Amino acid sequence: MKRSLLAIVIGAGLLGGCVRVRFEPETKQQQTDASALQSKDMRSQWAARLQKETTGLKLRSTKTLVDSVTVQYLRYGDLVAERWRAGNQGQPQPMTEADVRAMVAKGTETQEPLFRAYEEMFEYALEQLKLSREVDDSTVALLTNYGNHLYDTYSAVFFPTGAVEQYENKLYQLGQNGRDLSEELDRVIRVYR
Repeated sequence: MKRSLLAIVIGAGLLGGCVRVRFEPETKQQQTDASALQSKDMRSQWAARLQKETTGLKLRSTKTLVDSVTVQYLRYGDLVAERWRAGNQGQPQPMTEADVRAMVAKGTETQEPLFRAYEEMFEYALEQLKLSREVDDSTVALLTNYGNHLYDTYSAVFFPTGAVEQYENKLYQLGQNGRDLSEELDRVIRVYR
């Protein structure tokens, strides 16, 4: 009996070493579900973080959120433009807007919950800052404009229009506008502690 049990334990151990365990999601639905779970965690951590922060830190955190997300969106946009140009090479007809949008949608469909989470995190922070009544109207307006920049960047990157050159120009303009708004916010929020 002991030998049988020992053989089973050894056999299971050897078999366990041969079995490949996969931790990453395999299907699109599993990937989307994983993104949804991650976005839920991000939102709850963000809310908990903001509850502990002073007004000045909330402003900086919110600005940093928009800074980092828009930079990532623009980097992705650069990849889209690169693939768009590569897709046009040697082709009698350039890729259409519909082709490029389909390419982008296919590459990002499982990430939609994260994209929504970023927007919801910004909106939550903005609402908390408004409710605090510690931030003047001009700062709230500037932060709101910066949030609109986030939405504009998302739309431009993930829903391309025009030719690839127009797309690249739009990305460049958004990058410039974002830097300008970010620098202006840096100057304005220095007075908050």
